[in-house]
Amino acid sequence: MAELSQARLWGLSSPELVAVFDQALVLAAELNGGLLRLVREIDARGVARSEGAASTAVWIRNRYRVSIRYAHRLVKTAAAVDAAPPVLGEAVAAGVVNQDQAEVIVRSLANLPRDIATEIRDRAAAALVDYCAEHDPAQLGMIGRRILHVVGPDEA
Repeated sequence: MAELSQARLWGLSSPELVAVFDQALVLAAELNGGLLRLVREIDARGVARSEGAASTAVWIRNRYRVSIRYAHRLVKTAAAVDAAPPVLGEAVAAGVVNQDQAEVIVRSLANLPRDIATEIRDRAAAALVDYCAEHDPAQLGMIGRRILHVVGPDEA
């Protein structure tokens, strides 16, 4: 990152600039995945409450001067990814799935019937993770609404 902040971007060709941007987005997604894991662990340990904050989101807001909305989003997404099938957490940690996509996958899984078999829920999560390589969150949401027809047509 230090190299990027010091880089003479004006000297790069357009293809080089795009390649650097691609690499930066991958790094940002990986970093965000790590950030979500940290937030989840901080929340699970009760660090915020031990330091007198009403919640982890409030602690994050106060400590890092971010909006409460952003802080709540971090805490909520971290908990949801942690509770989801492991394939989602692994993909987020690897930077393969970004936070917006992870939130869509979590919502899609939550909309599956409550009594659906764990195996089908896991297959739905894996399929949605795979779709992330080619679809933005809006498109992923449309796929997520119909994912049961793909992974468990007999259950749909």
